[in-house]
Amino acid sequence: RVAEAVHHVERVGADPLGGLHLHAVGDDAVLVLQAHVLAALQARLGGRGFRVLAVAYRRLVERPARSELERELVLLGLVALADPPRPEVPAAIRRCTEAGIRVVMLTGDHPRTALAIAQQIGLASASCRVILGSELEHMKDARLQLALDEEVLFARVRADQKHRVV
Repeated sequence: RVAEAVHHVERVGADPLGGLHLHAVGDDAVLVLQAHVLAALQARLGGRGFRVLAVAYRRLVERPARSELERELVLLGLVALADPPRPEVPAAIRRCTEAGIRVVMLTGDHPRTALAIAQQIGLASASCRVILGSELEHMKDARLQLALDEEVLFARVRADQKHRVV
């Protein structure tokens, strides 16, 4: 269906990450394709430990109400930021584990980014449970304690939620 909505393809080119990118003109259905491609790219970059930001703009004639600021934006693209863990972190985590100290990651990062970084530093396996701040918000203390007994990390958490876990 998306392919039927495309009037013409403007350009297909090499993607710096090894794939292809597609610029097409068509009906609103093309936005679904763009959203899908952007979501896949965000997942791919986040899965490699990058912090991914969307950059967008909107021309304004006058300042809108705060609740209207993030509407009708034109997406310019995604920016991937590399903020690798310090080289000494994996060894420090190993020493803590050997000393019987359990290390738990609590971060404001996207879940995919958090899991990728946790794997890079030896803190988590691919099957590690990721609990979002929105889940933690509604979690009873008993459930939180049970979750902490498993391999777990917390992503998209606020400072007050970090205090609750610690």
